[in-house]
Parts: sequence; structure tokens; C-alpha cells
Amino acid sequence: MKDDLSLNDPEREEFDELYRTLSRKLRVEHKELPDPEVEELWQQLISTVRSRKKRLRIHLLMGSVAASVALLIGTLFYYHTRSGDIDRDDILHAAMNLNRVDTLEQISLILNDEKEIAIAENNVEIEYTEKGEVQVNSRPIGEKAAEEAETLTYNQLVVPPGKRTLLTLSDGSRLWVNAGTRVVYPAIFHRDRREIYVDGEVFLEVARAEHAPFTVRTGALDVMVKGTSFNILAREGEATRSVVLVEGMVTVKTAHGSMTLAPSEMLEVKNGTERIRKVDVNRYILWKEGIYLFDNEPLHVIMEKLSRYYGKRIICDEASGGLICDGKLDLKEDLERVLNGIAKTAPVTWKQSDETYQIAIIR
Repeated sequence: MKDDLSLNDPEREEFDELYRTLSRKLRVEHKELPDPEVEELWQQLISTVRSRKKRLRIHLLMGSVAASVALLIGTLFYYHTRSGDIDRDDILHAAMNLNRVDTLEQISLILNDEKEIAIAENNVEIEYTEKGEVQVNSRPIGEKAAEEAETLTYNQLVVPPGKRTLLTLSDGSRLWVNAGTRVVYPAIFHRDRREIYVDGEVFLEVARAEHAPFTVRTGALDVMVKGTSFNILAREGEATRSVVLVEGMVTVKTAHGSMTLAPSEMLEVKNGTERIRKVDVNRYILWKEGIYLFDNEPLHVIMEKLSRYYGKRIICDEASGGLICDGKLDLKEDLERVLNGIAKTAPVTWKQSDETYQIAIIR
């Protein structure tokens, strides 16, 4: 259907990105609209873009496309809400409609009254009581949530590169939130269900509640549990996503169906391919203690993970990138000290040029 829309190359590239994002984002309960409804909505999008393209200059066109996509999103949710497939409390709907916060240095906690709290400390502890009252490092902040509200009100936590946070939800579930992660959650859960949204990496210890299953929603997979501990890595825009189970049992729902994991099993979804295998869970969860454990990993993979964690660009030359390494790194240190530690144990050197760290083998 995309071919029905005539766009020049720059417009086509940006429109294709919007199209891919829309296709990925609008996965409501893993169901698809009937073909006639999809076709009708798509034609509405094309018609809107064409009509505005005639009136606006090229640099304004993509604003029209974005507006059309927003209209299409609203219409899709209208179809599903009308048919009873979701309700207004759907966590994906909330996550898409909340304002995104792009924070570079401080942890941001956004309450349901849109009050934003900037937290400068690292490894901060944020805790919600059963009544929805919020504490940061045992200091009360904000107002308590309405316990009998007809619709849920959502908070969001945004953790920037180089920082980690421990978040305790109102049901007692604990989340270790890694650097570069966004979590959306209600101040108080429904009595019969618990849902949160994750974009990034989180380790969870879910409080058991037989009457209220716990679901972690992401843009590509969902994890359903009643009480267990596991790690989930699912970043928007990245090809690889994973779930590692430490104890208990989880059910993971992907685009291809549902599967159940046993302790010490990892589900990896990469470029549409799914694989379950046994792993050493410590390699995937020690980051919550500030430790990066690696075994038989190429140096370029280690640097990619450090780059993601610290939010800095790190590149390896071909020779250094292929070095196979074992060991552990202390993520509580700043990046320069971590790189110095690597340079003492591996035959490499590093230098900083502007905002880029360059790793090279010693010759």
C-alpha cells in the first residue's frame, strides 16, 4: 500500500520510518484489524498526506504525515475500544500518549499530575506505598493516588545513561532499572491485573498475587507472570530483545506466539528469529549490582554495551575489536577509569577525540 503514495526520496525515507514505527507500535493485544478496515484507514492517511502536500512546502510535509499518523493511531484505538478488545487503561496506549522525556544527566520521575522531579543522585531508591504515596530515598514527595479511581493514572521513570535506579511499585514488586531505560506504570494497580511498560532493560522481582497476574509490555513482546524474578531487555529501535528467567515461570508472547521459560533459560528474539537456550543468569543480571560480567566475548561487543550504558560513542579498530575477553567491569566507576582498567589487562590503548572514544590495539 505504501507504493500508492507518491513521495520524493527524502520524504519517502522519513515516511518509511514512520510507517515501520506505526506497524511496530500498533500491536494491540497481538491482534490485527480486518483487511477492509486497514485499507480504509490507510487510504485516509494517503488522502490526508496528498491534500496537504499540495499546499505545504516539503520541509513542512512530514509534520502533516505525523499528524495523519496520529489520527490513524487514534482511529485504530477507537476501533478496538469500540469492539471491547482494550479499554482506556491499556498501558501501551498510555505509554504512547505520555510526553517523552529525553534526559541526559538526571533521573526523571514524572507523576500523574505531570509534575517532573529531577533526581541528581545515582542508585536512587524510589518507593510507592500501597496507597500510591511516593518516596525518594525515604523522603515523601507528591500526593497519593486516588485509590478508587475509575481509570488508572500513570507515572513514568526515565533513567539516563550512566545511572541505575531501584523502583518499588505499590504491590511490593521491585524493579532494578538500568541506564537508558523508560518505565511507565500506574501509581496503584487494578485489583485484578498489574501491567507496566518497559523500553530498555529492567530486572524484576514480582510480588506474588494469584488474583492479579503481572504483565510487562514492550513494543515487541509481552511477559506474563504471577510472582517470579527475571531480566528483560527490549529497547525500541534495536533488533535484539531478550528475557532471562532466574526463578519461577514466565510466559512470553511474541509476534509468533507464546512460549514458557524455565529457570536459567533465555529467550532471544533477533531480526524475527526466536531462540531459547540455557544460560548463566549472572551474566545477565549482575548489572543491577553495578557489575558487567563477560565470558568469551569480543571486545567490540563489550564496547557496544559500555557505549549504551554510559551514553558515549566508543569505536574499536578491526584488530582490537576481535580480541576475545573474559572478566568483569565495575560500572560504578566512570567510563575513563573503566577504559583504563581494560587497557591494563588487554593489549589495547584508548584516546578521546571530541565526544568519541577510540580503542586501538598496541602494535
